[in-house]
Amino acid sequence: MAIVPFDRPHWSHVDHLFKKLLKFTGIFYKLRSTAQPQVLKMLYFTIVYPQLLYGVKVYANTCKSHLEKLIVLNNKLLRIAQSCSERTRTVDLYKRYFTLPLSLLHEYNVLCFVHKCYYSNLALPTVFKDYFHTNYIIHVYGTRSYNMLHLYTVNSLFGAKCIKFKGCLLWNSLPRSITNINSHVVLKKKLKYYLCESMLL
Repeated sequence: MAIVPFDRPHWSHVDHLFKKLLKFTGIFYKLRSTAQPQVLKMLYFTIVYPQLLYGVKVYANTCKSHLEKLIVLNNKLLRIAQSCSERTRTVDLYKRYFTLPLSLLHEYNVLCFVHKCYYSNLALPTVFKDYFHTNYIIHVYGTRSYNMLHLYTVNSLFGAKCIKFKGCLLWNSLPRSITNINSHVVLKKKLKYYLCESMLL
């Protein structure tokens, strides 16, 4: 997994993904008048969602403007699959399928990675064994952030997008009721509910 972002490869992958998913708009249009809603939902999660999910920790770690056309296309596919009008709120499209928009899907996968490093690092490559540290390992002061991940200083936007920094920032913003979960299966479920609810705020 790439640790730091390189925007030009991101653009290339986003372009490739956009062209790959664009062809499904016609297929969804043709099927929505004959197929049952559950069939269209199954198709979305079989042929669209896995494409978006693959490598999302890396390719979605870029400016939103670079992802805009892919975001719009995904919204369109959801709207067609659910036979919704243009007036339907985007957030409702994601809620009905209990899925996340691209930016939150990226955050979700980054947070799942941090959780693995924090609770199950023996299952990861050795390079990630000490990838994140809690504040109590760095210093012994009993501050309010004592149990949070230590956030190292960065001096550029490039550094701010580094997974080591961004992962800590996102993790520390979560409520303790989620960060205290040591089961990865339970964490994924609770985290998804939490991020889905955040769309409504």
